[in-house]
Amino acid sequence: TIGCMVLAGAAHAQTLDSIRAARHMECGTVIGADDWNGEDMHGNLSALEAEICRAVAIAIFGDAERLTIQSFPAEPEALNALKAGAIQLAIGISPSASVATHFGIAFGPPVFYDAQRLMVPKQSGITELAGLRDKLICALDTSPTERILRDEMTARGIPYGLVAHSEQGEMDAAMAVRKCAGTGTESRLAQSRANF
Repeated sequence: TIGCMVLAGAAHAQTLDSIRAARHMECGTVIGADDWNGEDMHGNLSALEAEICRAVAIAIFGDAERLTIQSFPAEPEALNALKAGAIQLAIGISPSASVATHFGIAFGPPVFYDAQRLMVPKQSGITELAGLRDKLICALDTSPTERILRDEMTARGIPYGLVAHSEQGEMDAAMAVRKCAGTGTESRLAQSRANF
């Protein structure tokens, strides 16, 4: 997953010109319940996306006074707001060619990189995927990480048992008592580990 700045309209220059002409910018942030920007060991990072909006406004206008920030619970809502013209910039959208085409948007520079990982107890000694042969692996039910795990394990011919959870808390509890290894985004697994 990569969180990016996303501009409304496929032509960056037209969007920037319209923001300058309006002398105001509407910026959207994506704040999911289990988002990467919550409280962590470095302090509260929940303001990161809003700070990026402010930085862009300062780059355009010289100050952040001409900025309105709207928060969205998930990417689809922010993308629909971009498409409707309610905002001109969104922070925290994962890049995708099909999304860019469907919503008529352009992706800017990455803000945050995340990747799928597996978490195992240190005592297990497992250091590679093959070490999970015939082991139980927890994943969120029907999540992209569950699909990628299935595809990768199948491609490598590694049999495993899947424990699908409908809620993150259930999965965290199962991993905490070492019922299973866990898969998810690296930032989410780091948060789970910190909560153990």
